[in-house]
Amino acid sequence: NSILEYQVMNMLDNLLSLAIWVPIAAGVLVLATGSDSRAGIARILAFIGSLAAFLVTLPLFTQFDRLNGGFQFTEFHSWIPALNINYALGVDGISVLFVILNSFVTLMVVLAGWQVIEKRPAQYMAAFLIMSGLINGAFSAMDSILFYVFFEGMLIPLYLIIGMWGGVRRVYASVKLFLYTLLGSLLMLVDALNALGGRLEYVENEGFQPLRIFGSALTGGEITLNGGVSSQYISALMMVAPYMQQGLTIKLEGTVISVPYIQMTMSMMKEYGVDVSFGNNTRSEERRV
Repeated sequence: NSILEYQVMNMLDNLLSLAIWVPIAAGVLVLATGSDSRAGIARILAFIGSLAAFLVTLPLFTQFDRLNGGFQFTEFHSWIPALNINYALGVDGISVLFVILNSFVTLMVVLAGWQVIEKRPAQYMAAFLIMSGLINGAFSAMDSILFYVFFEGMLIPLYLIIGMWGGVRRVYASVKLFLYTLLGSLLMLVDALNALGGRLEYVENEGFQPLRIFGSALTGGEITLNGGVSSQYISALMMVAPYMQQGLTIKLEGTVISVPYIQMTMSMMKEYGVDVSFGNNTRSEERRV
């Protein structure tokens, strides 16, 4: 009994990892079935994998302490010690619902495509399973680098899904997705850093990589952004801010759509000694003296 209790407690301590890696492992297994001649096996494996991935998220809801406003089900493992990058996971009252909802929707996607997807069903369902695990990783990551790995990683199966199983203009939609998600914030980031005293220029075509970055001290100051811009863009400026001579005040106008991820960046920066204050529509940062 004691061994069984230990195994159950150990599983509860790693629920977020299970929510991430169970669908990814299932996706890899489904992908290994290969050609369309084994479509039936692929569908069954995808259903079992998506069902298991959903079931492991249910304890996140039943065991969640609603009176605790902090992060729960936390996990911490050193990943790249030299760069202080960690495998750190945790969920709050909002992100825990997103993890459960995402896992449930993935199960529905597998069932909805059971007969509809006739072309490469194994690859289709594997892409959704792998993407589901990466999305759960993005929802629960507490390390900014880990978050970016999960977020950028989930764009790859999403790009393939649109490009291979989309509608008539699927290629156009895939290119649009790529431009908006990977390059959409590049122009704004370069302009913002230039305005704050940096010197960045495009080597070839404006708005596209590669970039030439000249080493210089950033003066900092104040900058105003639309609250609807990507959390990656805002977080990037936040992480650069402590190195600016005058610190940085970021004013976000309108509705801020990425508050949870900005707060995650803020909490991680506080752990490393950065003074961060957060107002209604303002985020300000100053270097600690």
